[in-house]
Amino acid sequence: SAFGAEEAKKAEEKKESADPTEPVAIDLAGWESEDKKYTNPIEGVVVEEDGKKQLKLTFKGGETDKAVFCKTVDKLKLPGKGILSFRVANRSEDDFQVTVAFKTGKAYAFHESKRVKVKGSKEDIEIVEIDLTESTFKSEATKWENNGALTDAGQIKALQLAVYNGKKDGTLIISRMEVA
Repeated sequence: SAFGAEEAKKAEEKKESADPTEPVAIDLAGWESEDKKYTNPIEGVVVEEDGKKQLKLTFKGGETDKAVFCKTVDKLKLPGKGILSFRVANRSEDDFQVTVAFKTGKAYAFHESKRVKVKGSKEDIEIVEIDLTESTFKSEATKWENNGALTDAGQIKALQLAVYNGKKDGTLIISRMEVA
């Protein structure tokens, strides 16, 4: 398809201009739902397609504004700078906004990225990129405004993937999550 060819071209351009250090892949297994007090119902299952792992998230509308999935990553030694990227296929009729949050340092300080809209589509795959060096994170220190830096960025302990779904149900398929 034309979309696939365009995506391959973008990936090739990115490779040529990228830092020679290898990206750090984030395993799509080992994610779990946030405490039910803080999330709408969400389930995830790792599926393999064409030899590549994908995380299929299914979520339901509920009492909070978002469905949240978490992963402990402190042993992974994620770089605190660079760009976190992943592919997302929103197989829902509705558009949703997604964020990635980081828990960092000894105090597990919470930092949430700005929201990124992913359009509902039967076929499209979007690439979400979050620059870890930009001052676009909200935290307690920023009074929950998206204008702060990721503190203790070299000590990322956990990741959260949030889908702002409110009362709506949906499915997202996540693949190729990495920091480059």
